[in-house]
Amino acid sequence: MKRRSLKLAATSVAAAAAAVLAVQTPAFAANNRAACTVFPLIGHCTSSAIPANASGHFIWVGASLGVGTVVTGHWIVRDVGNNVVVGSGTIFPVFDVAQTIHGLYGSYRLELSCPGCSAGGEIHNY
Repeated sequence: MKRRSLKLAATSVAAAAAAVLAVQTPAFAANNRAACTVFPLIGHCTSSAIPANASGHFIWVGASLGVGTVVTGHWIVRDVGNNVVVGSGTIFPVFDVAQTIHGLYGSYRLELSCPGCSAGGEIHNY
């Protein structure tokens, strides 16, 4: 009888834990982030794709050049479904990029280019 009670208790605990995880998963799944880093010898990078924010329909982009970089870099946010550029700009040595792009409904990736220098950037939907 004790063995059956312990087995039932263990099953109940596992079921409760699964129920809690099932309820919490969508909240975590809605927040996505993707990043990429430019190395001087390569000169460009592309992040993985993330969906736009489901309720606000936006992507936030941030990018900066490596310390001591004196040239400019460039950033692009591209819709991976239709290859359309939805945002782009220049990364200057002294100023970081921090911008929100609104009106988005698909999935997007960040592309950075900075030949001969280092840079890094990220996009997220939260």
